[in-house]
Amino acid sequence: MKRRAFLLRGALFTGGLGLAVLPAAWLAGCNRTAPAAADLPDAVWRTLAAVQSHLFPSEPGAPGAAEIDALGYVKSMLAVPGVDPAERSAIIVGAQTVEQNALALAGKVFGELAEAQREAVLRGFEASDAGRRWLAGMMNYLIEALLADPVYGGNPDGIGWRWLDHFPGFPRPPADKRYFLLQRP
Repeated sequence: MKRRAFLLRGALFTGGLGLAVLPAAWLAGCNRTAPAAADLPDAVWRTLAAVQSHLFPSEPGAPGAAEIDALGYVKSMLAVPGVDPAERSAIIVGAQTVEQNALALAGKVFGELAEAQREAVLRGFEASDAGRRWLAGMMNYLIEALLADPVYGGNPDGIGWRWLDHFPGFPRPPADKRYFLLQRP
């Protein structure tokens, strides 16, 4: 089964339920202090964009990571007040590891590799527990970017919803009523 078919079936089957929470296990081992999302090096963002595009490529008639603004979604979620620093650190460490593996395999950064080389780098990373957790986290972010309300930074103009033939519930959240801005009683 191709990744796109898997994602489509999975999204339709789960309805996106339970995708908003990252498994705690994928964060294990990332105890480093990480900079705020706005302070992340451009190289980390480029690597994440290239990985996302490889995992969820654009196809005729179907949006890919670029069209659903998956990178914008990750940036938005990492900028949420109170985000766990371990989550940010896990993303950084994973992106740096992907780059190190790409350089070791082909002497180029991940974004410059041919598709088969990218696949080899990610398959090699997937062979480790940390790599498997990181890639699962990246897939989680991709699915969230596909299904989330555009107010959260992904799925611009509901492109993912249109592709899935989904009609969002109403009322949709205005920017000042996003879940992380609401105060608990």
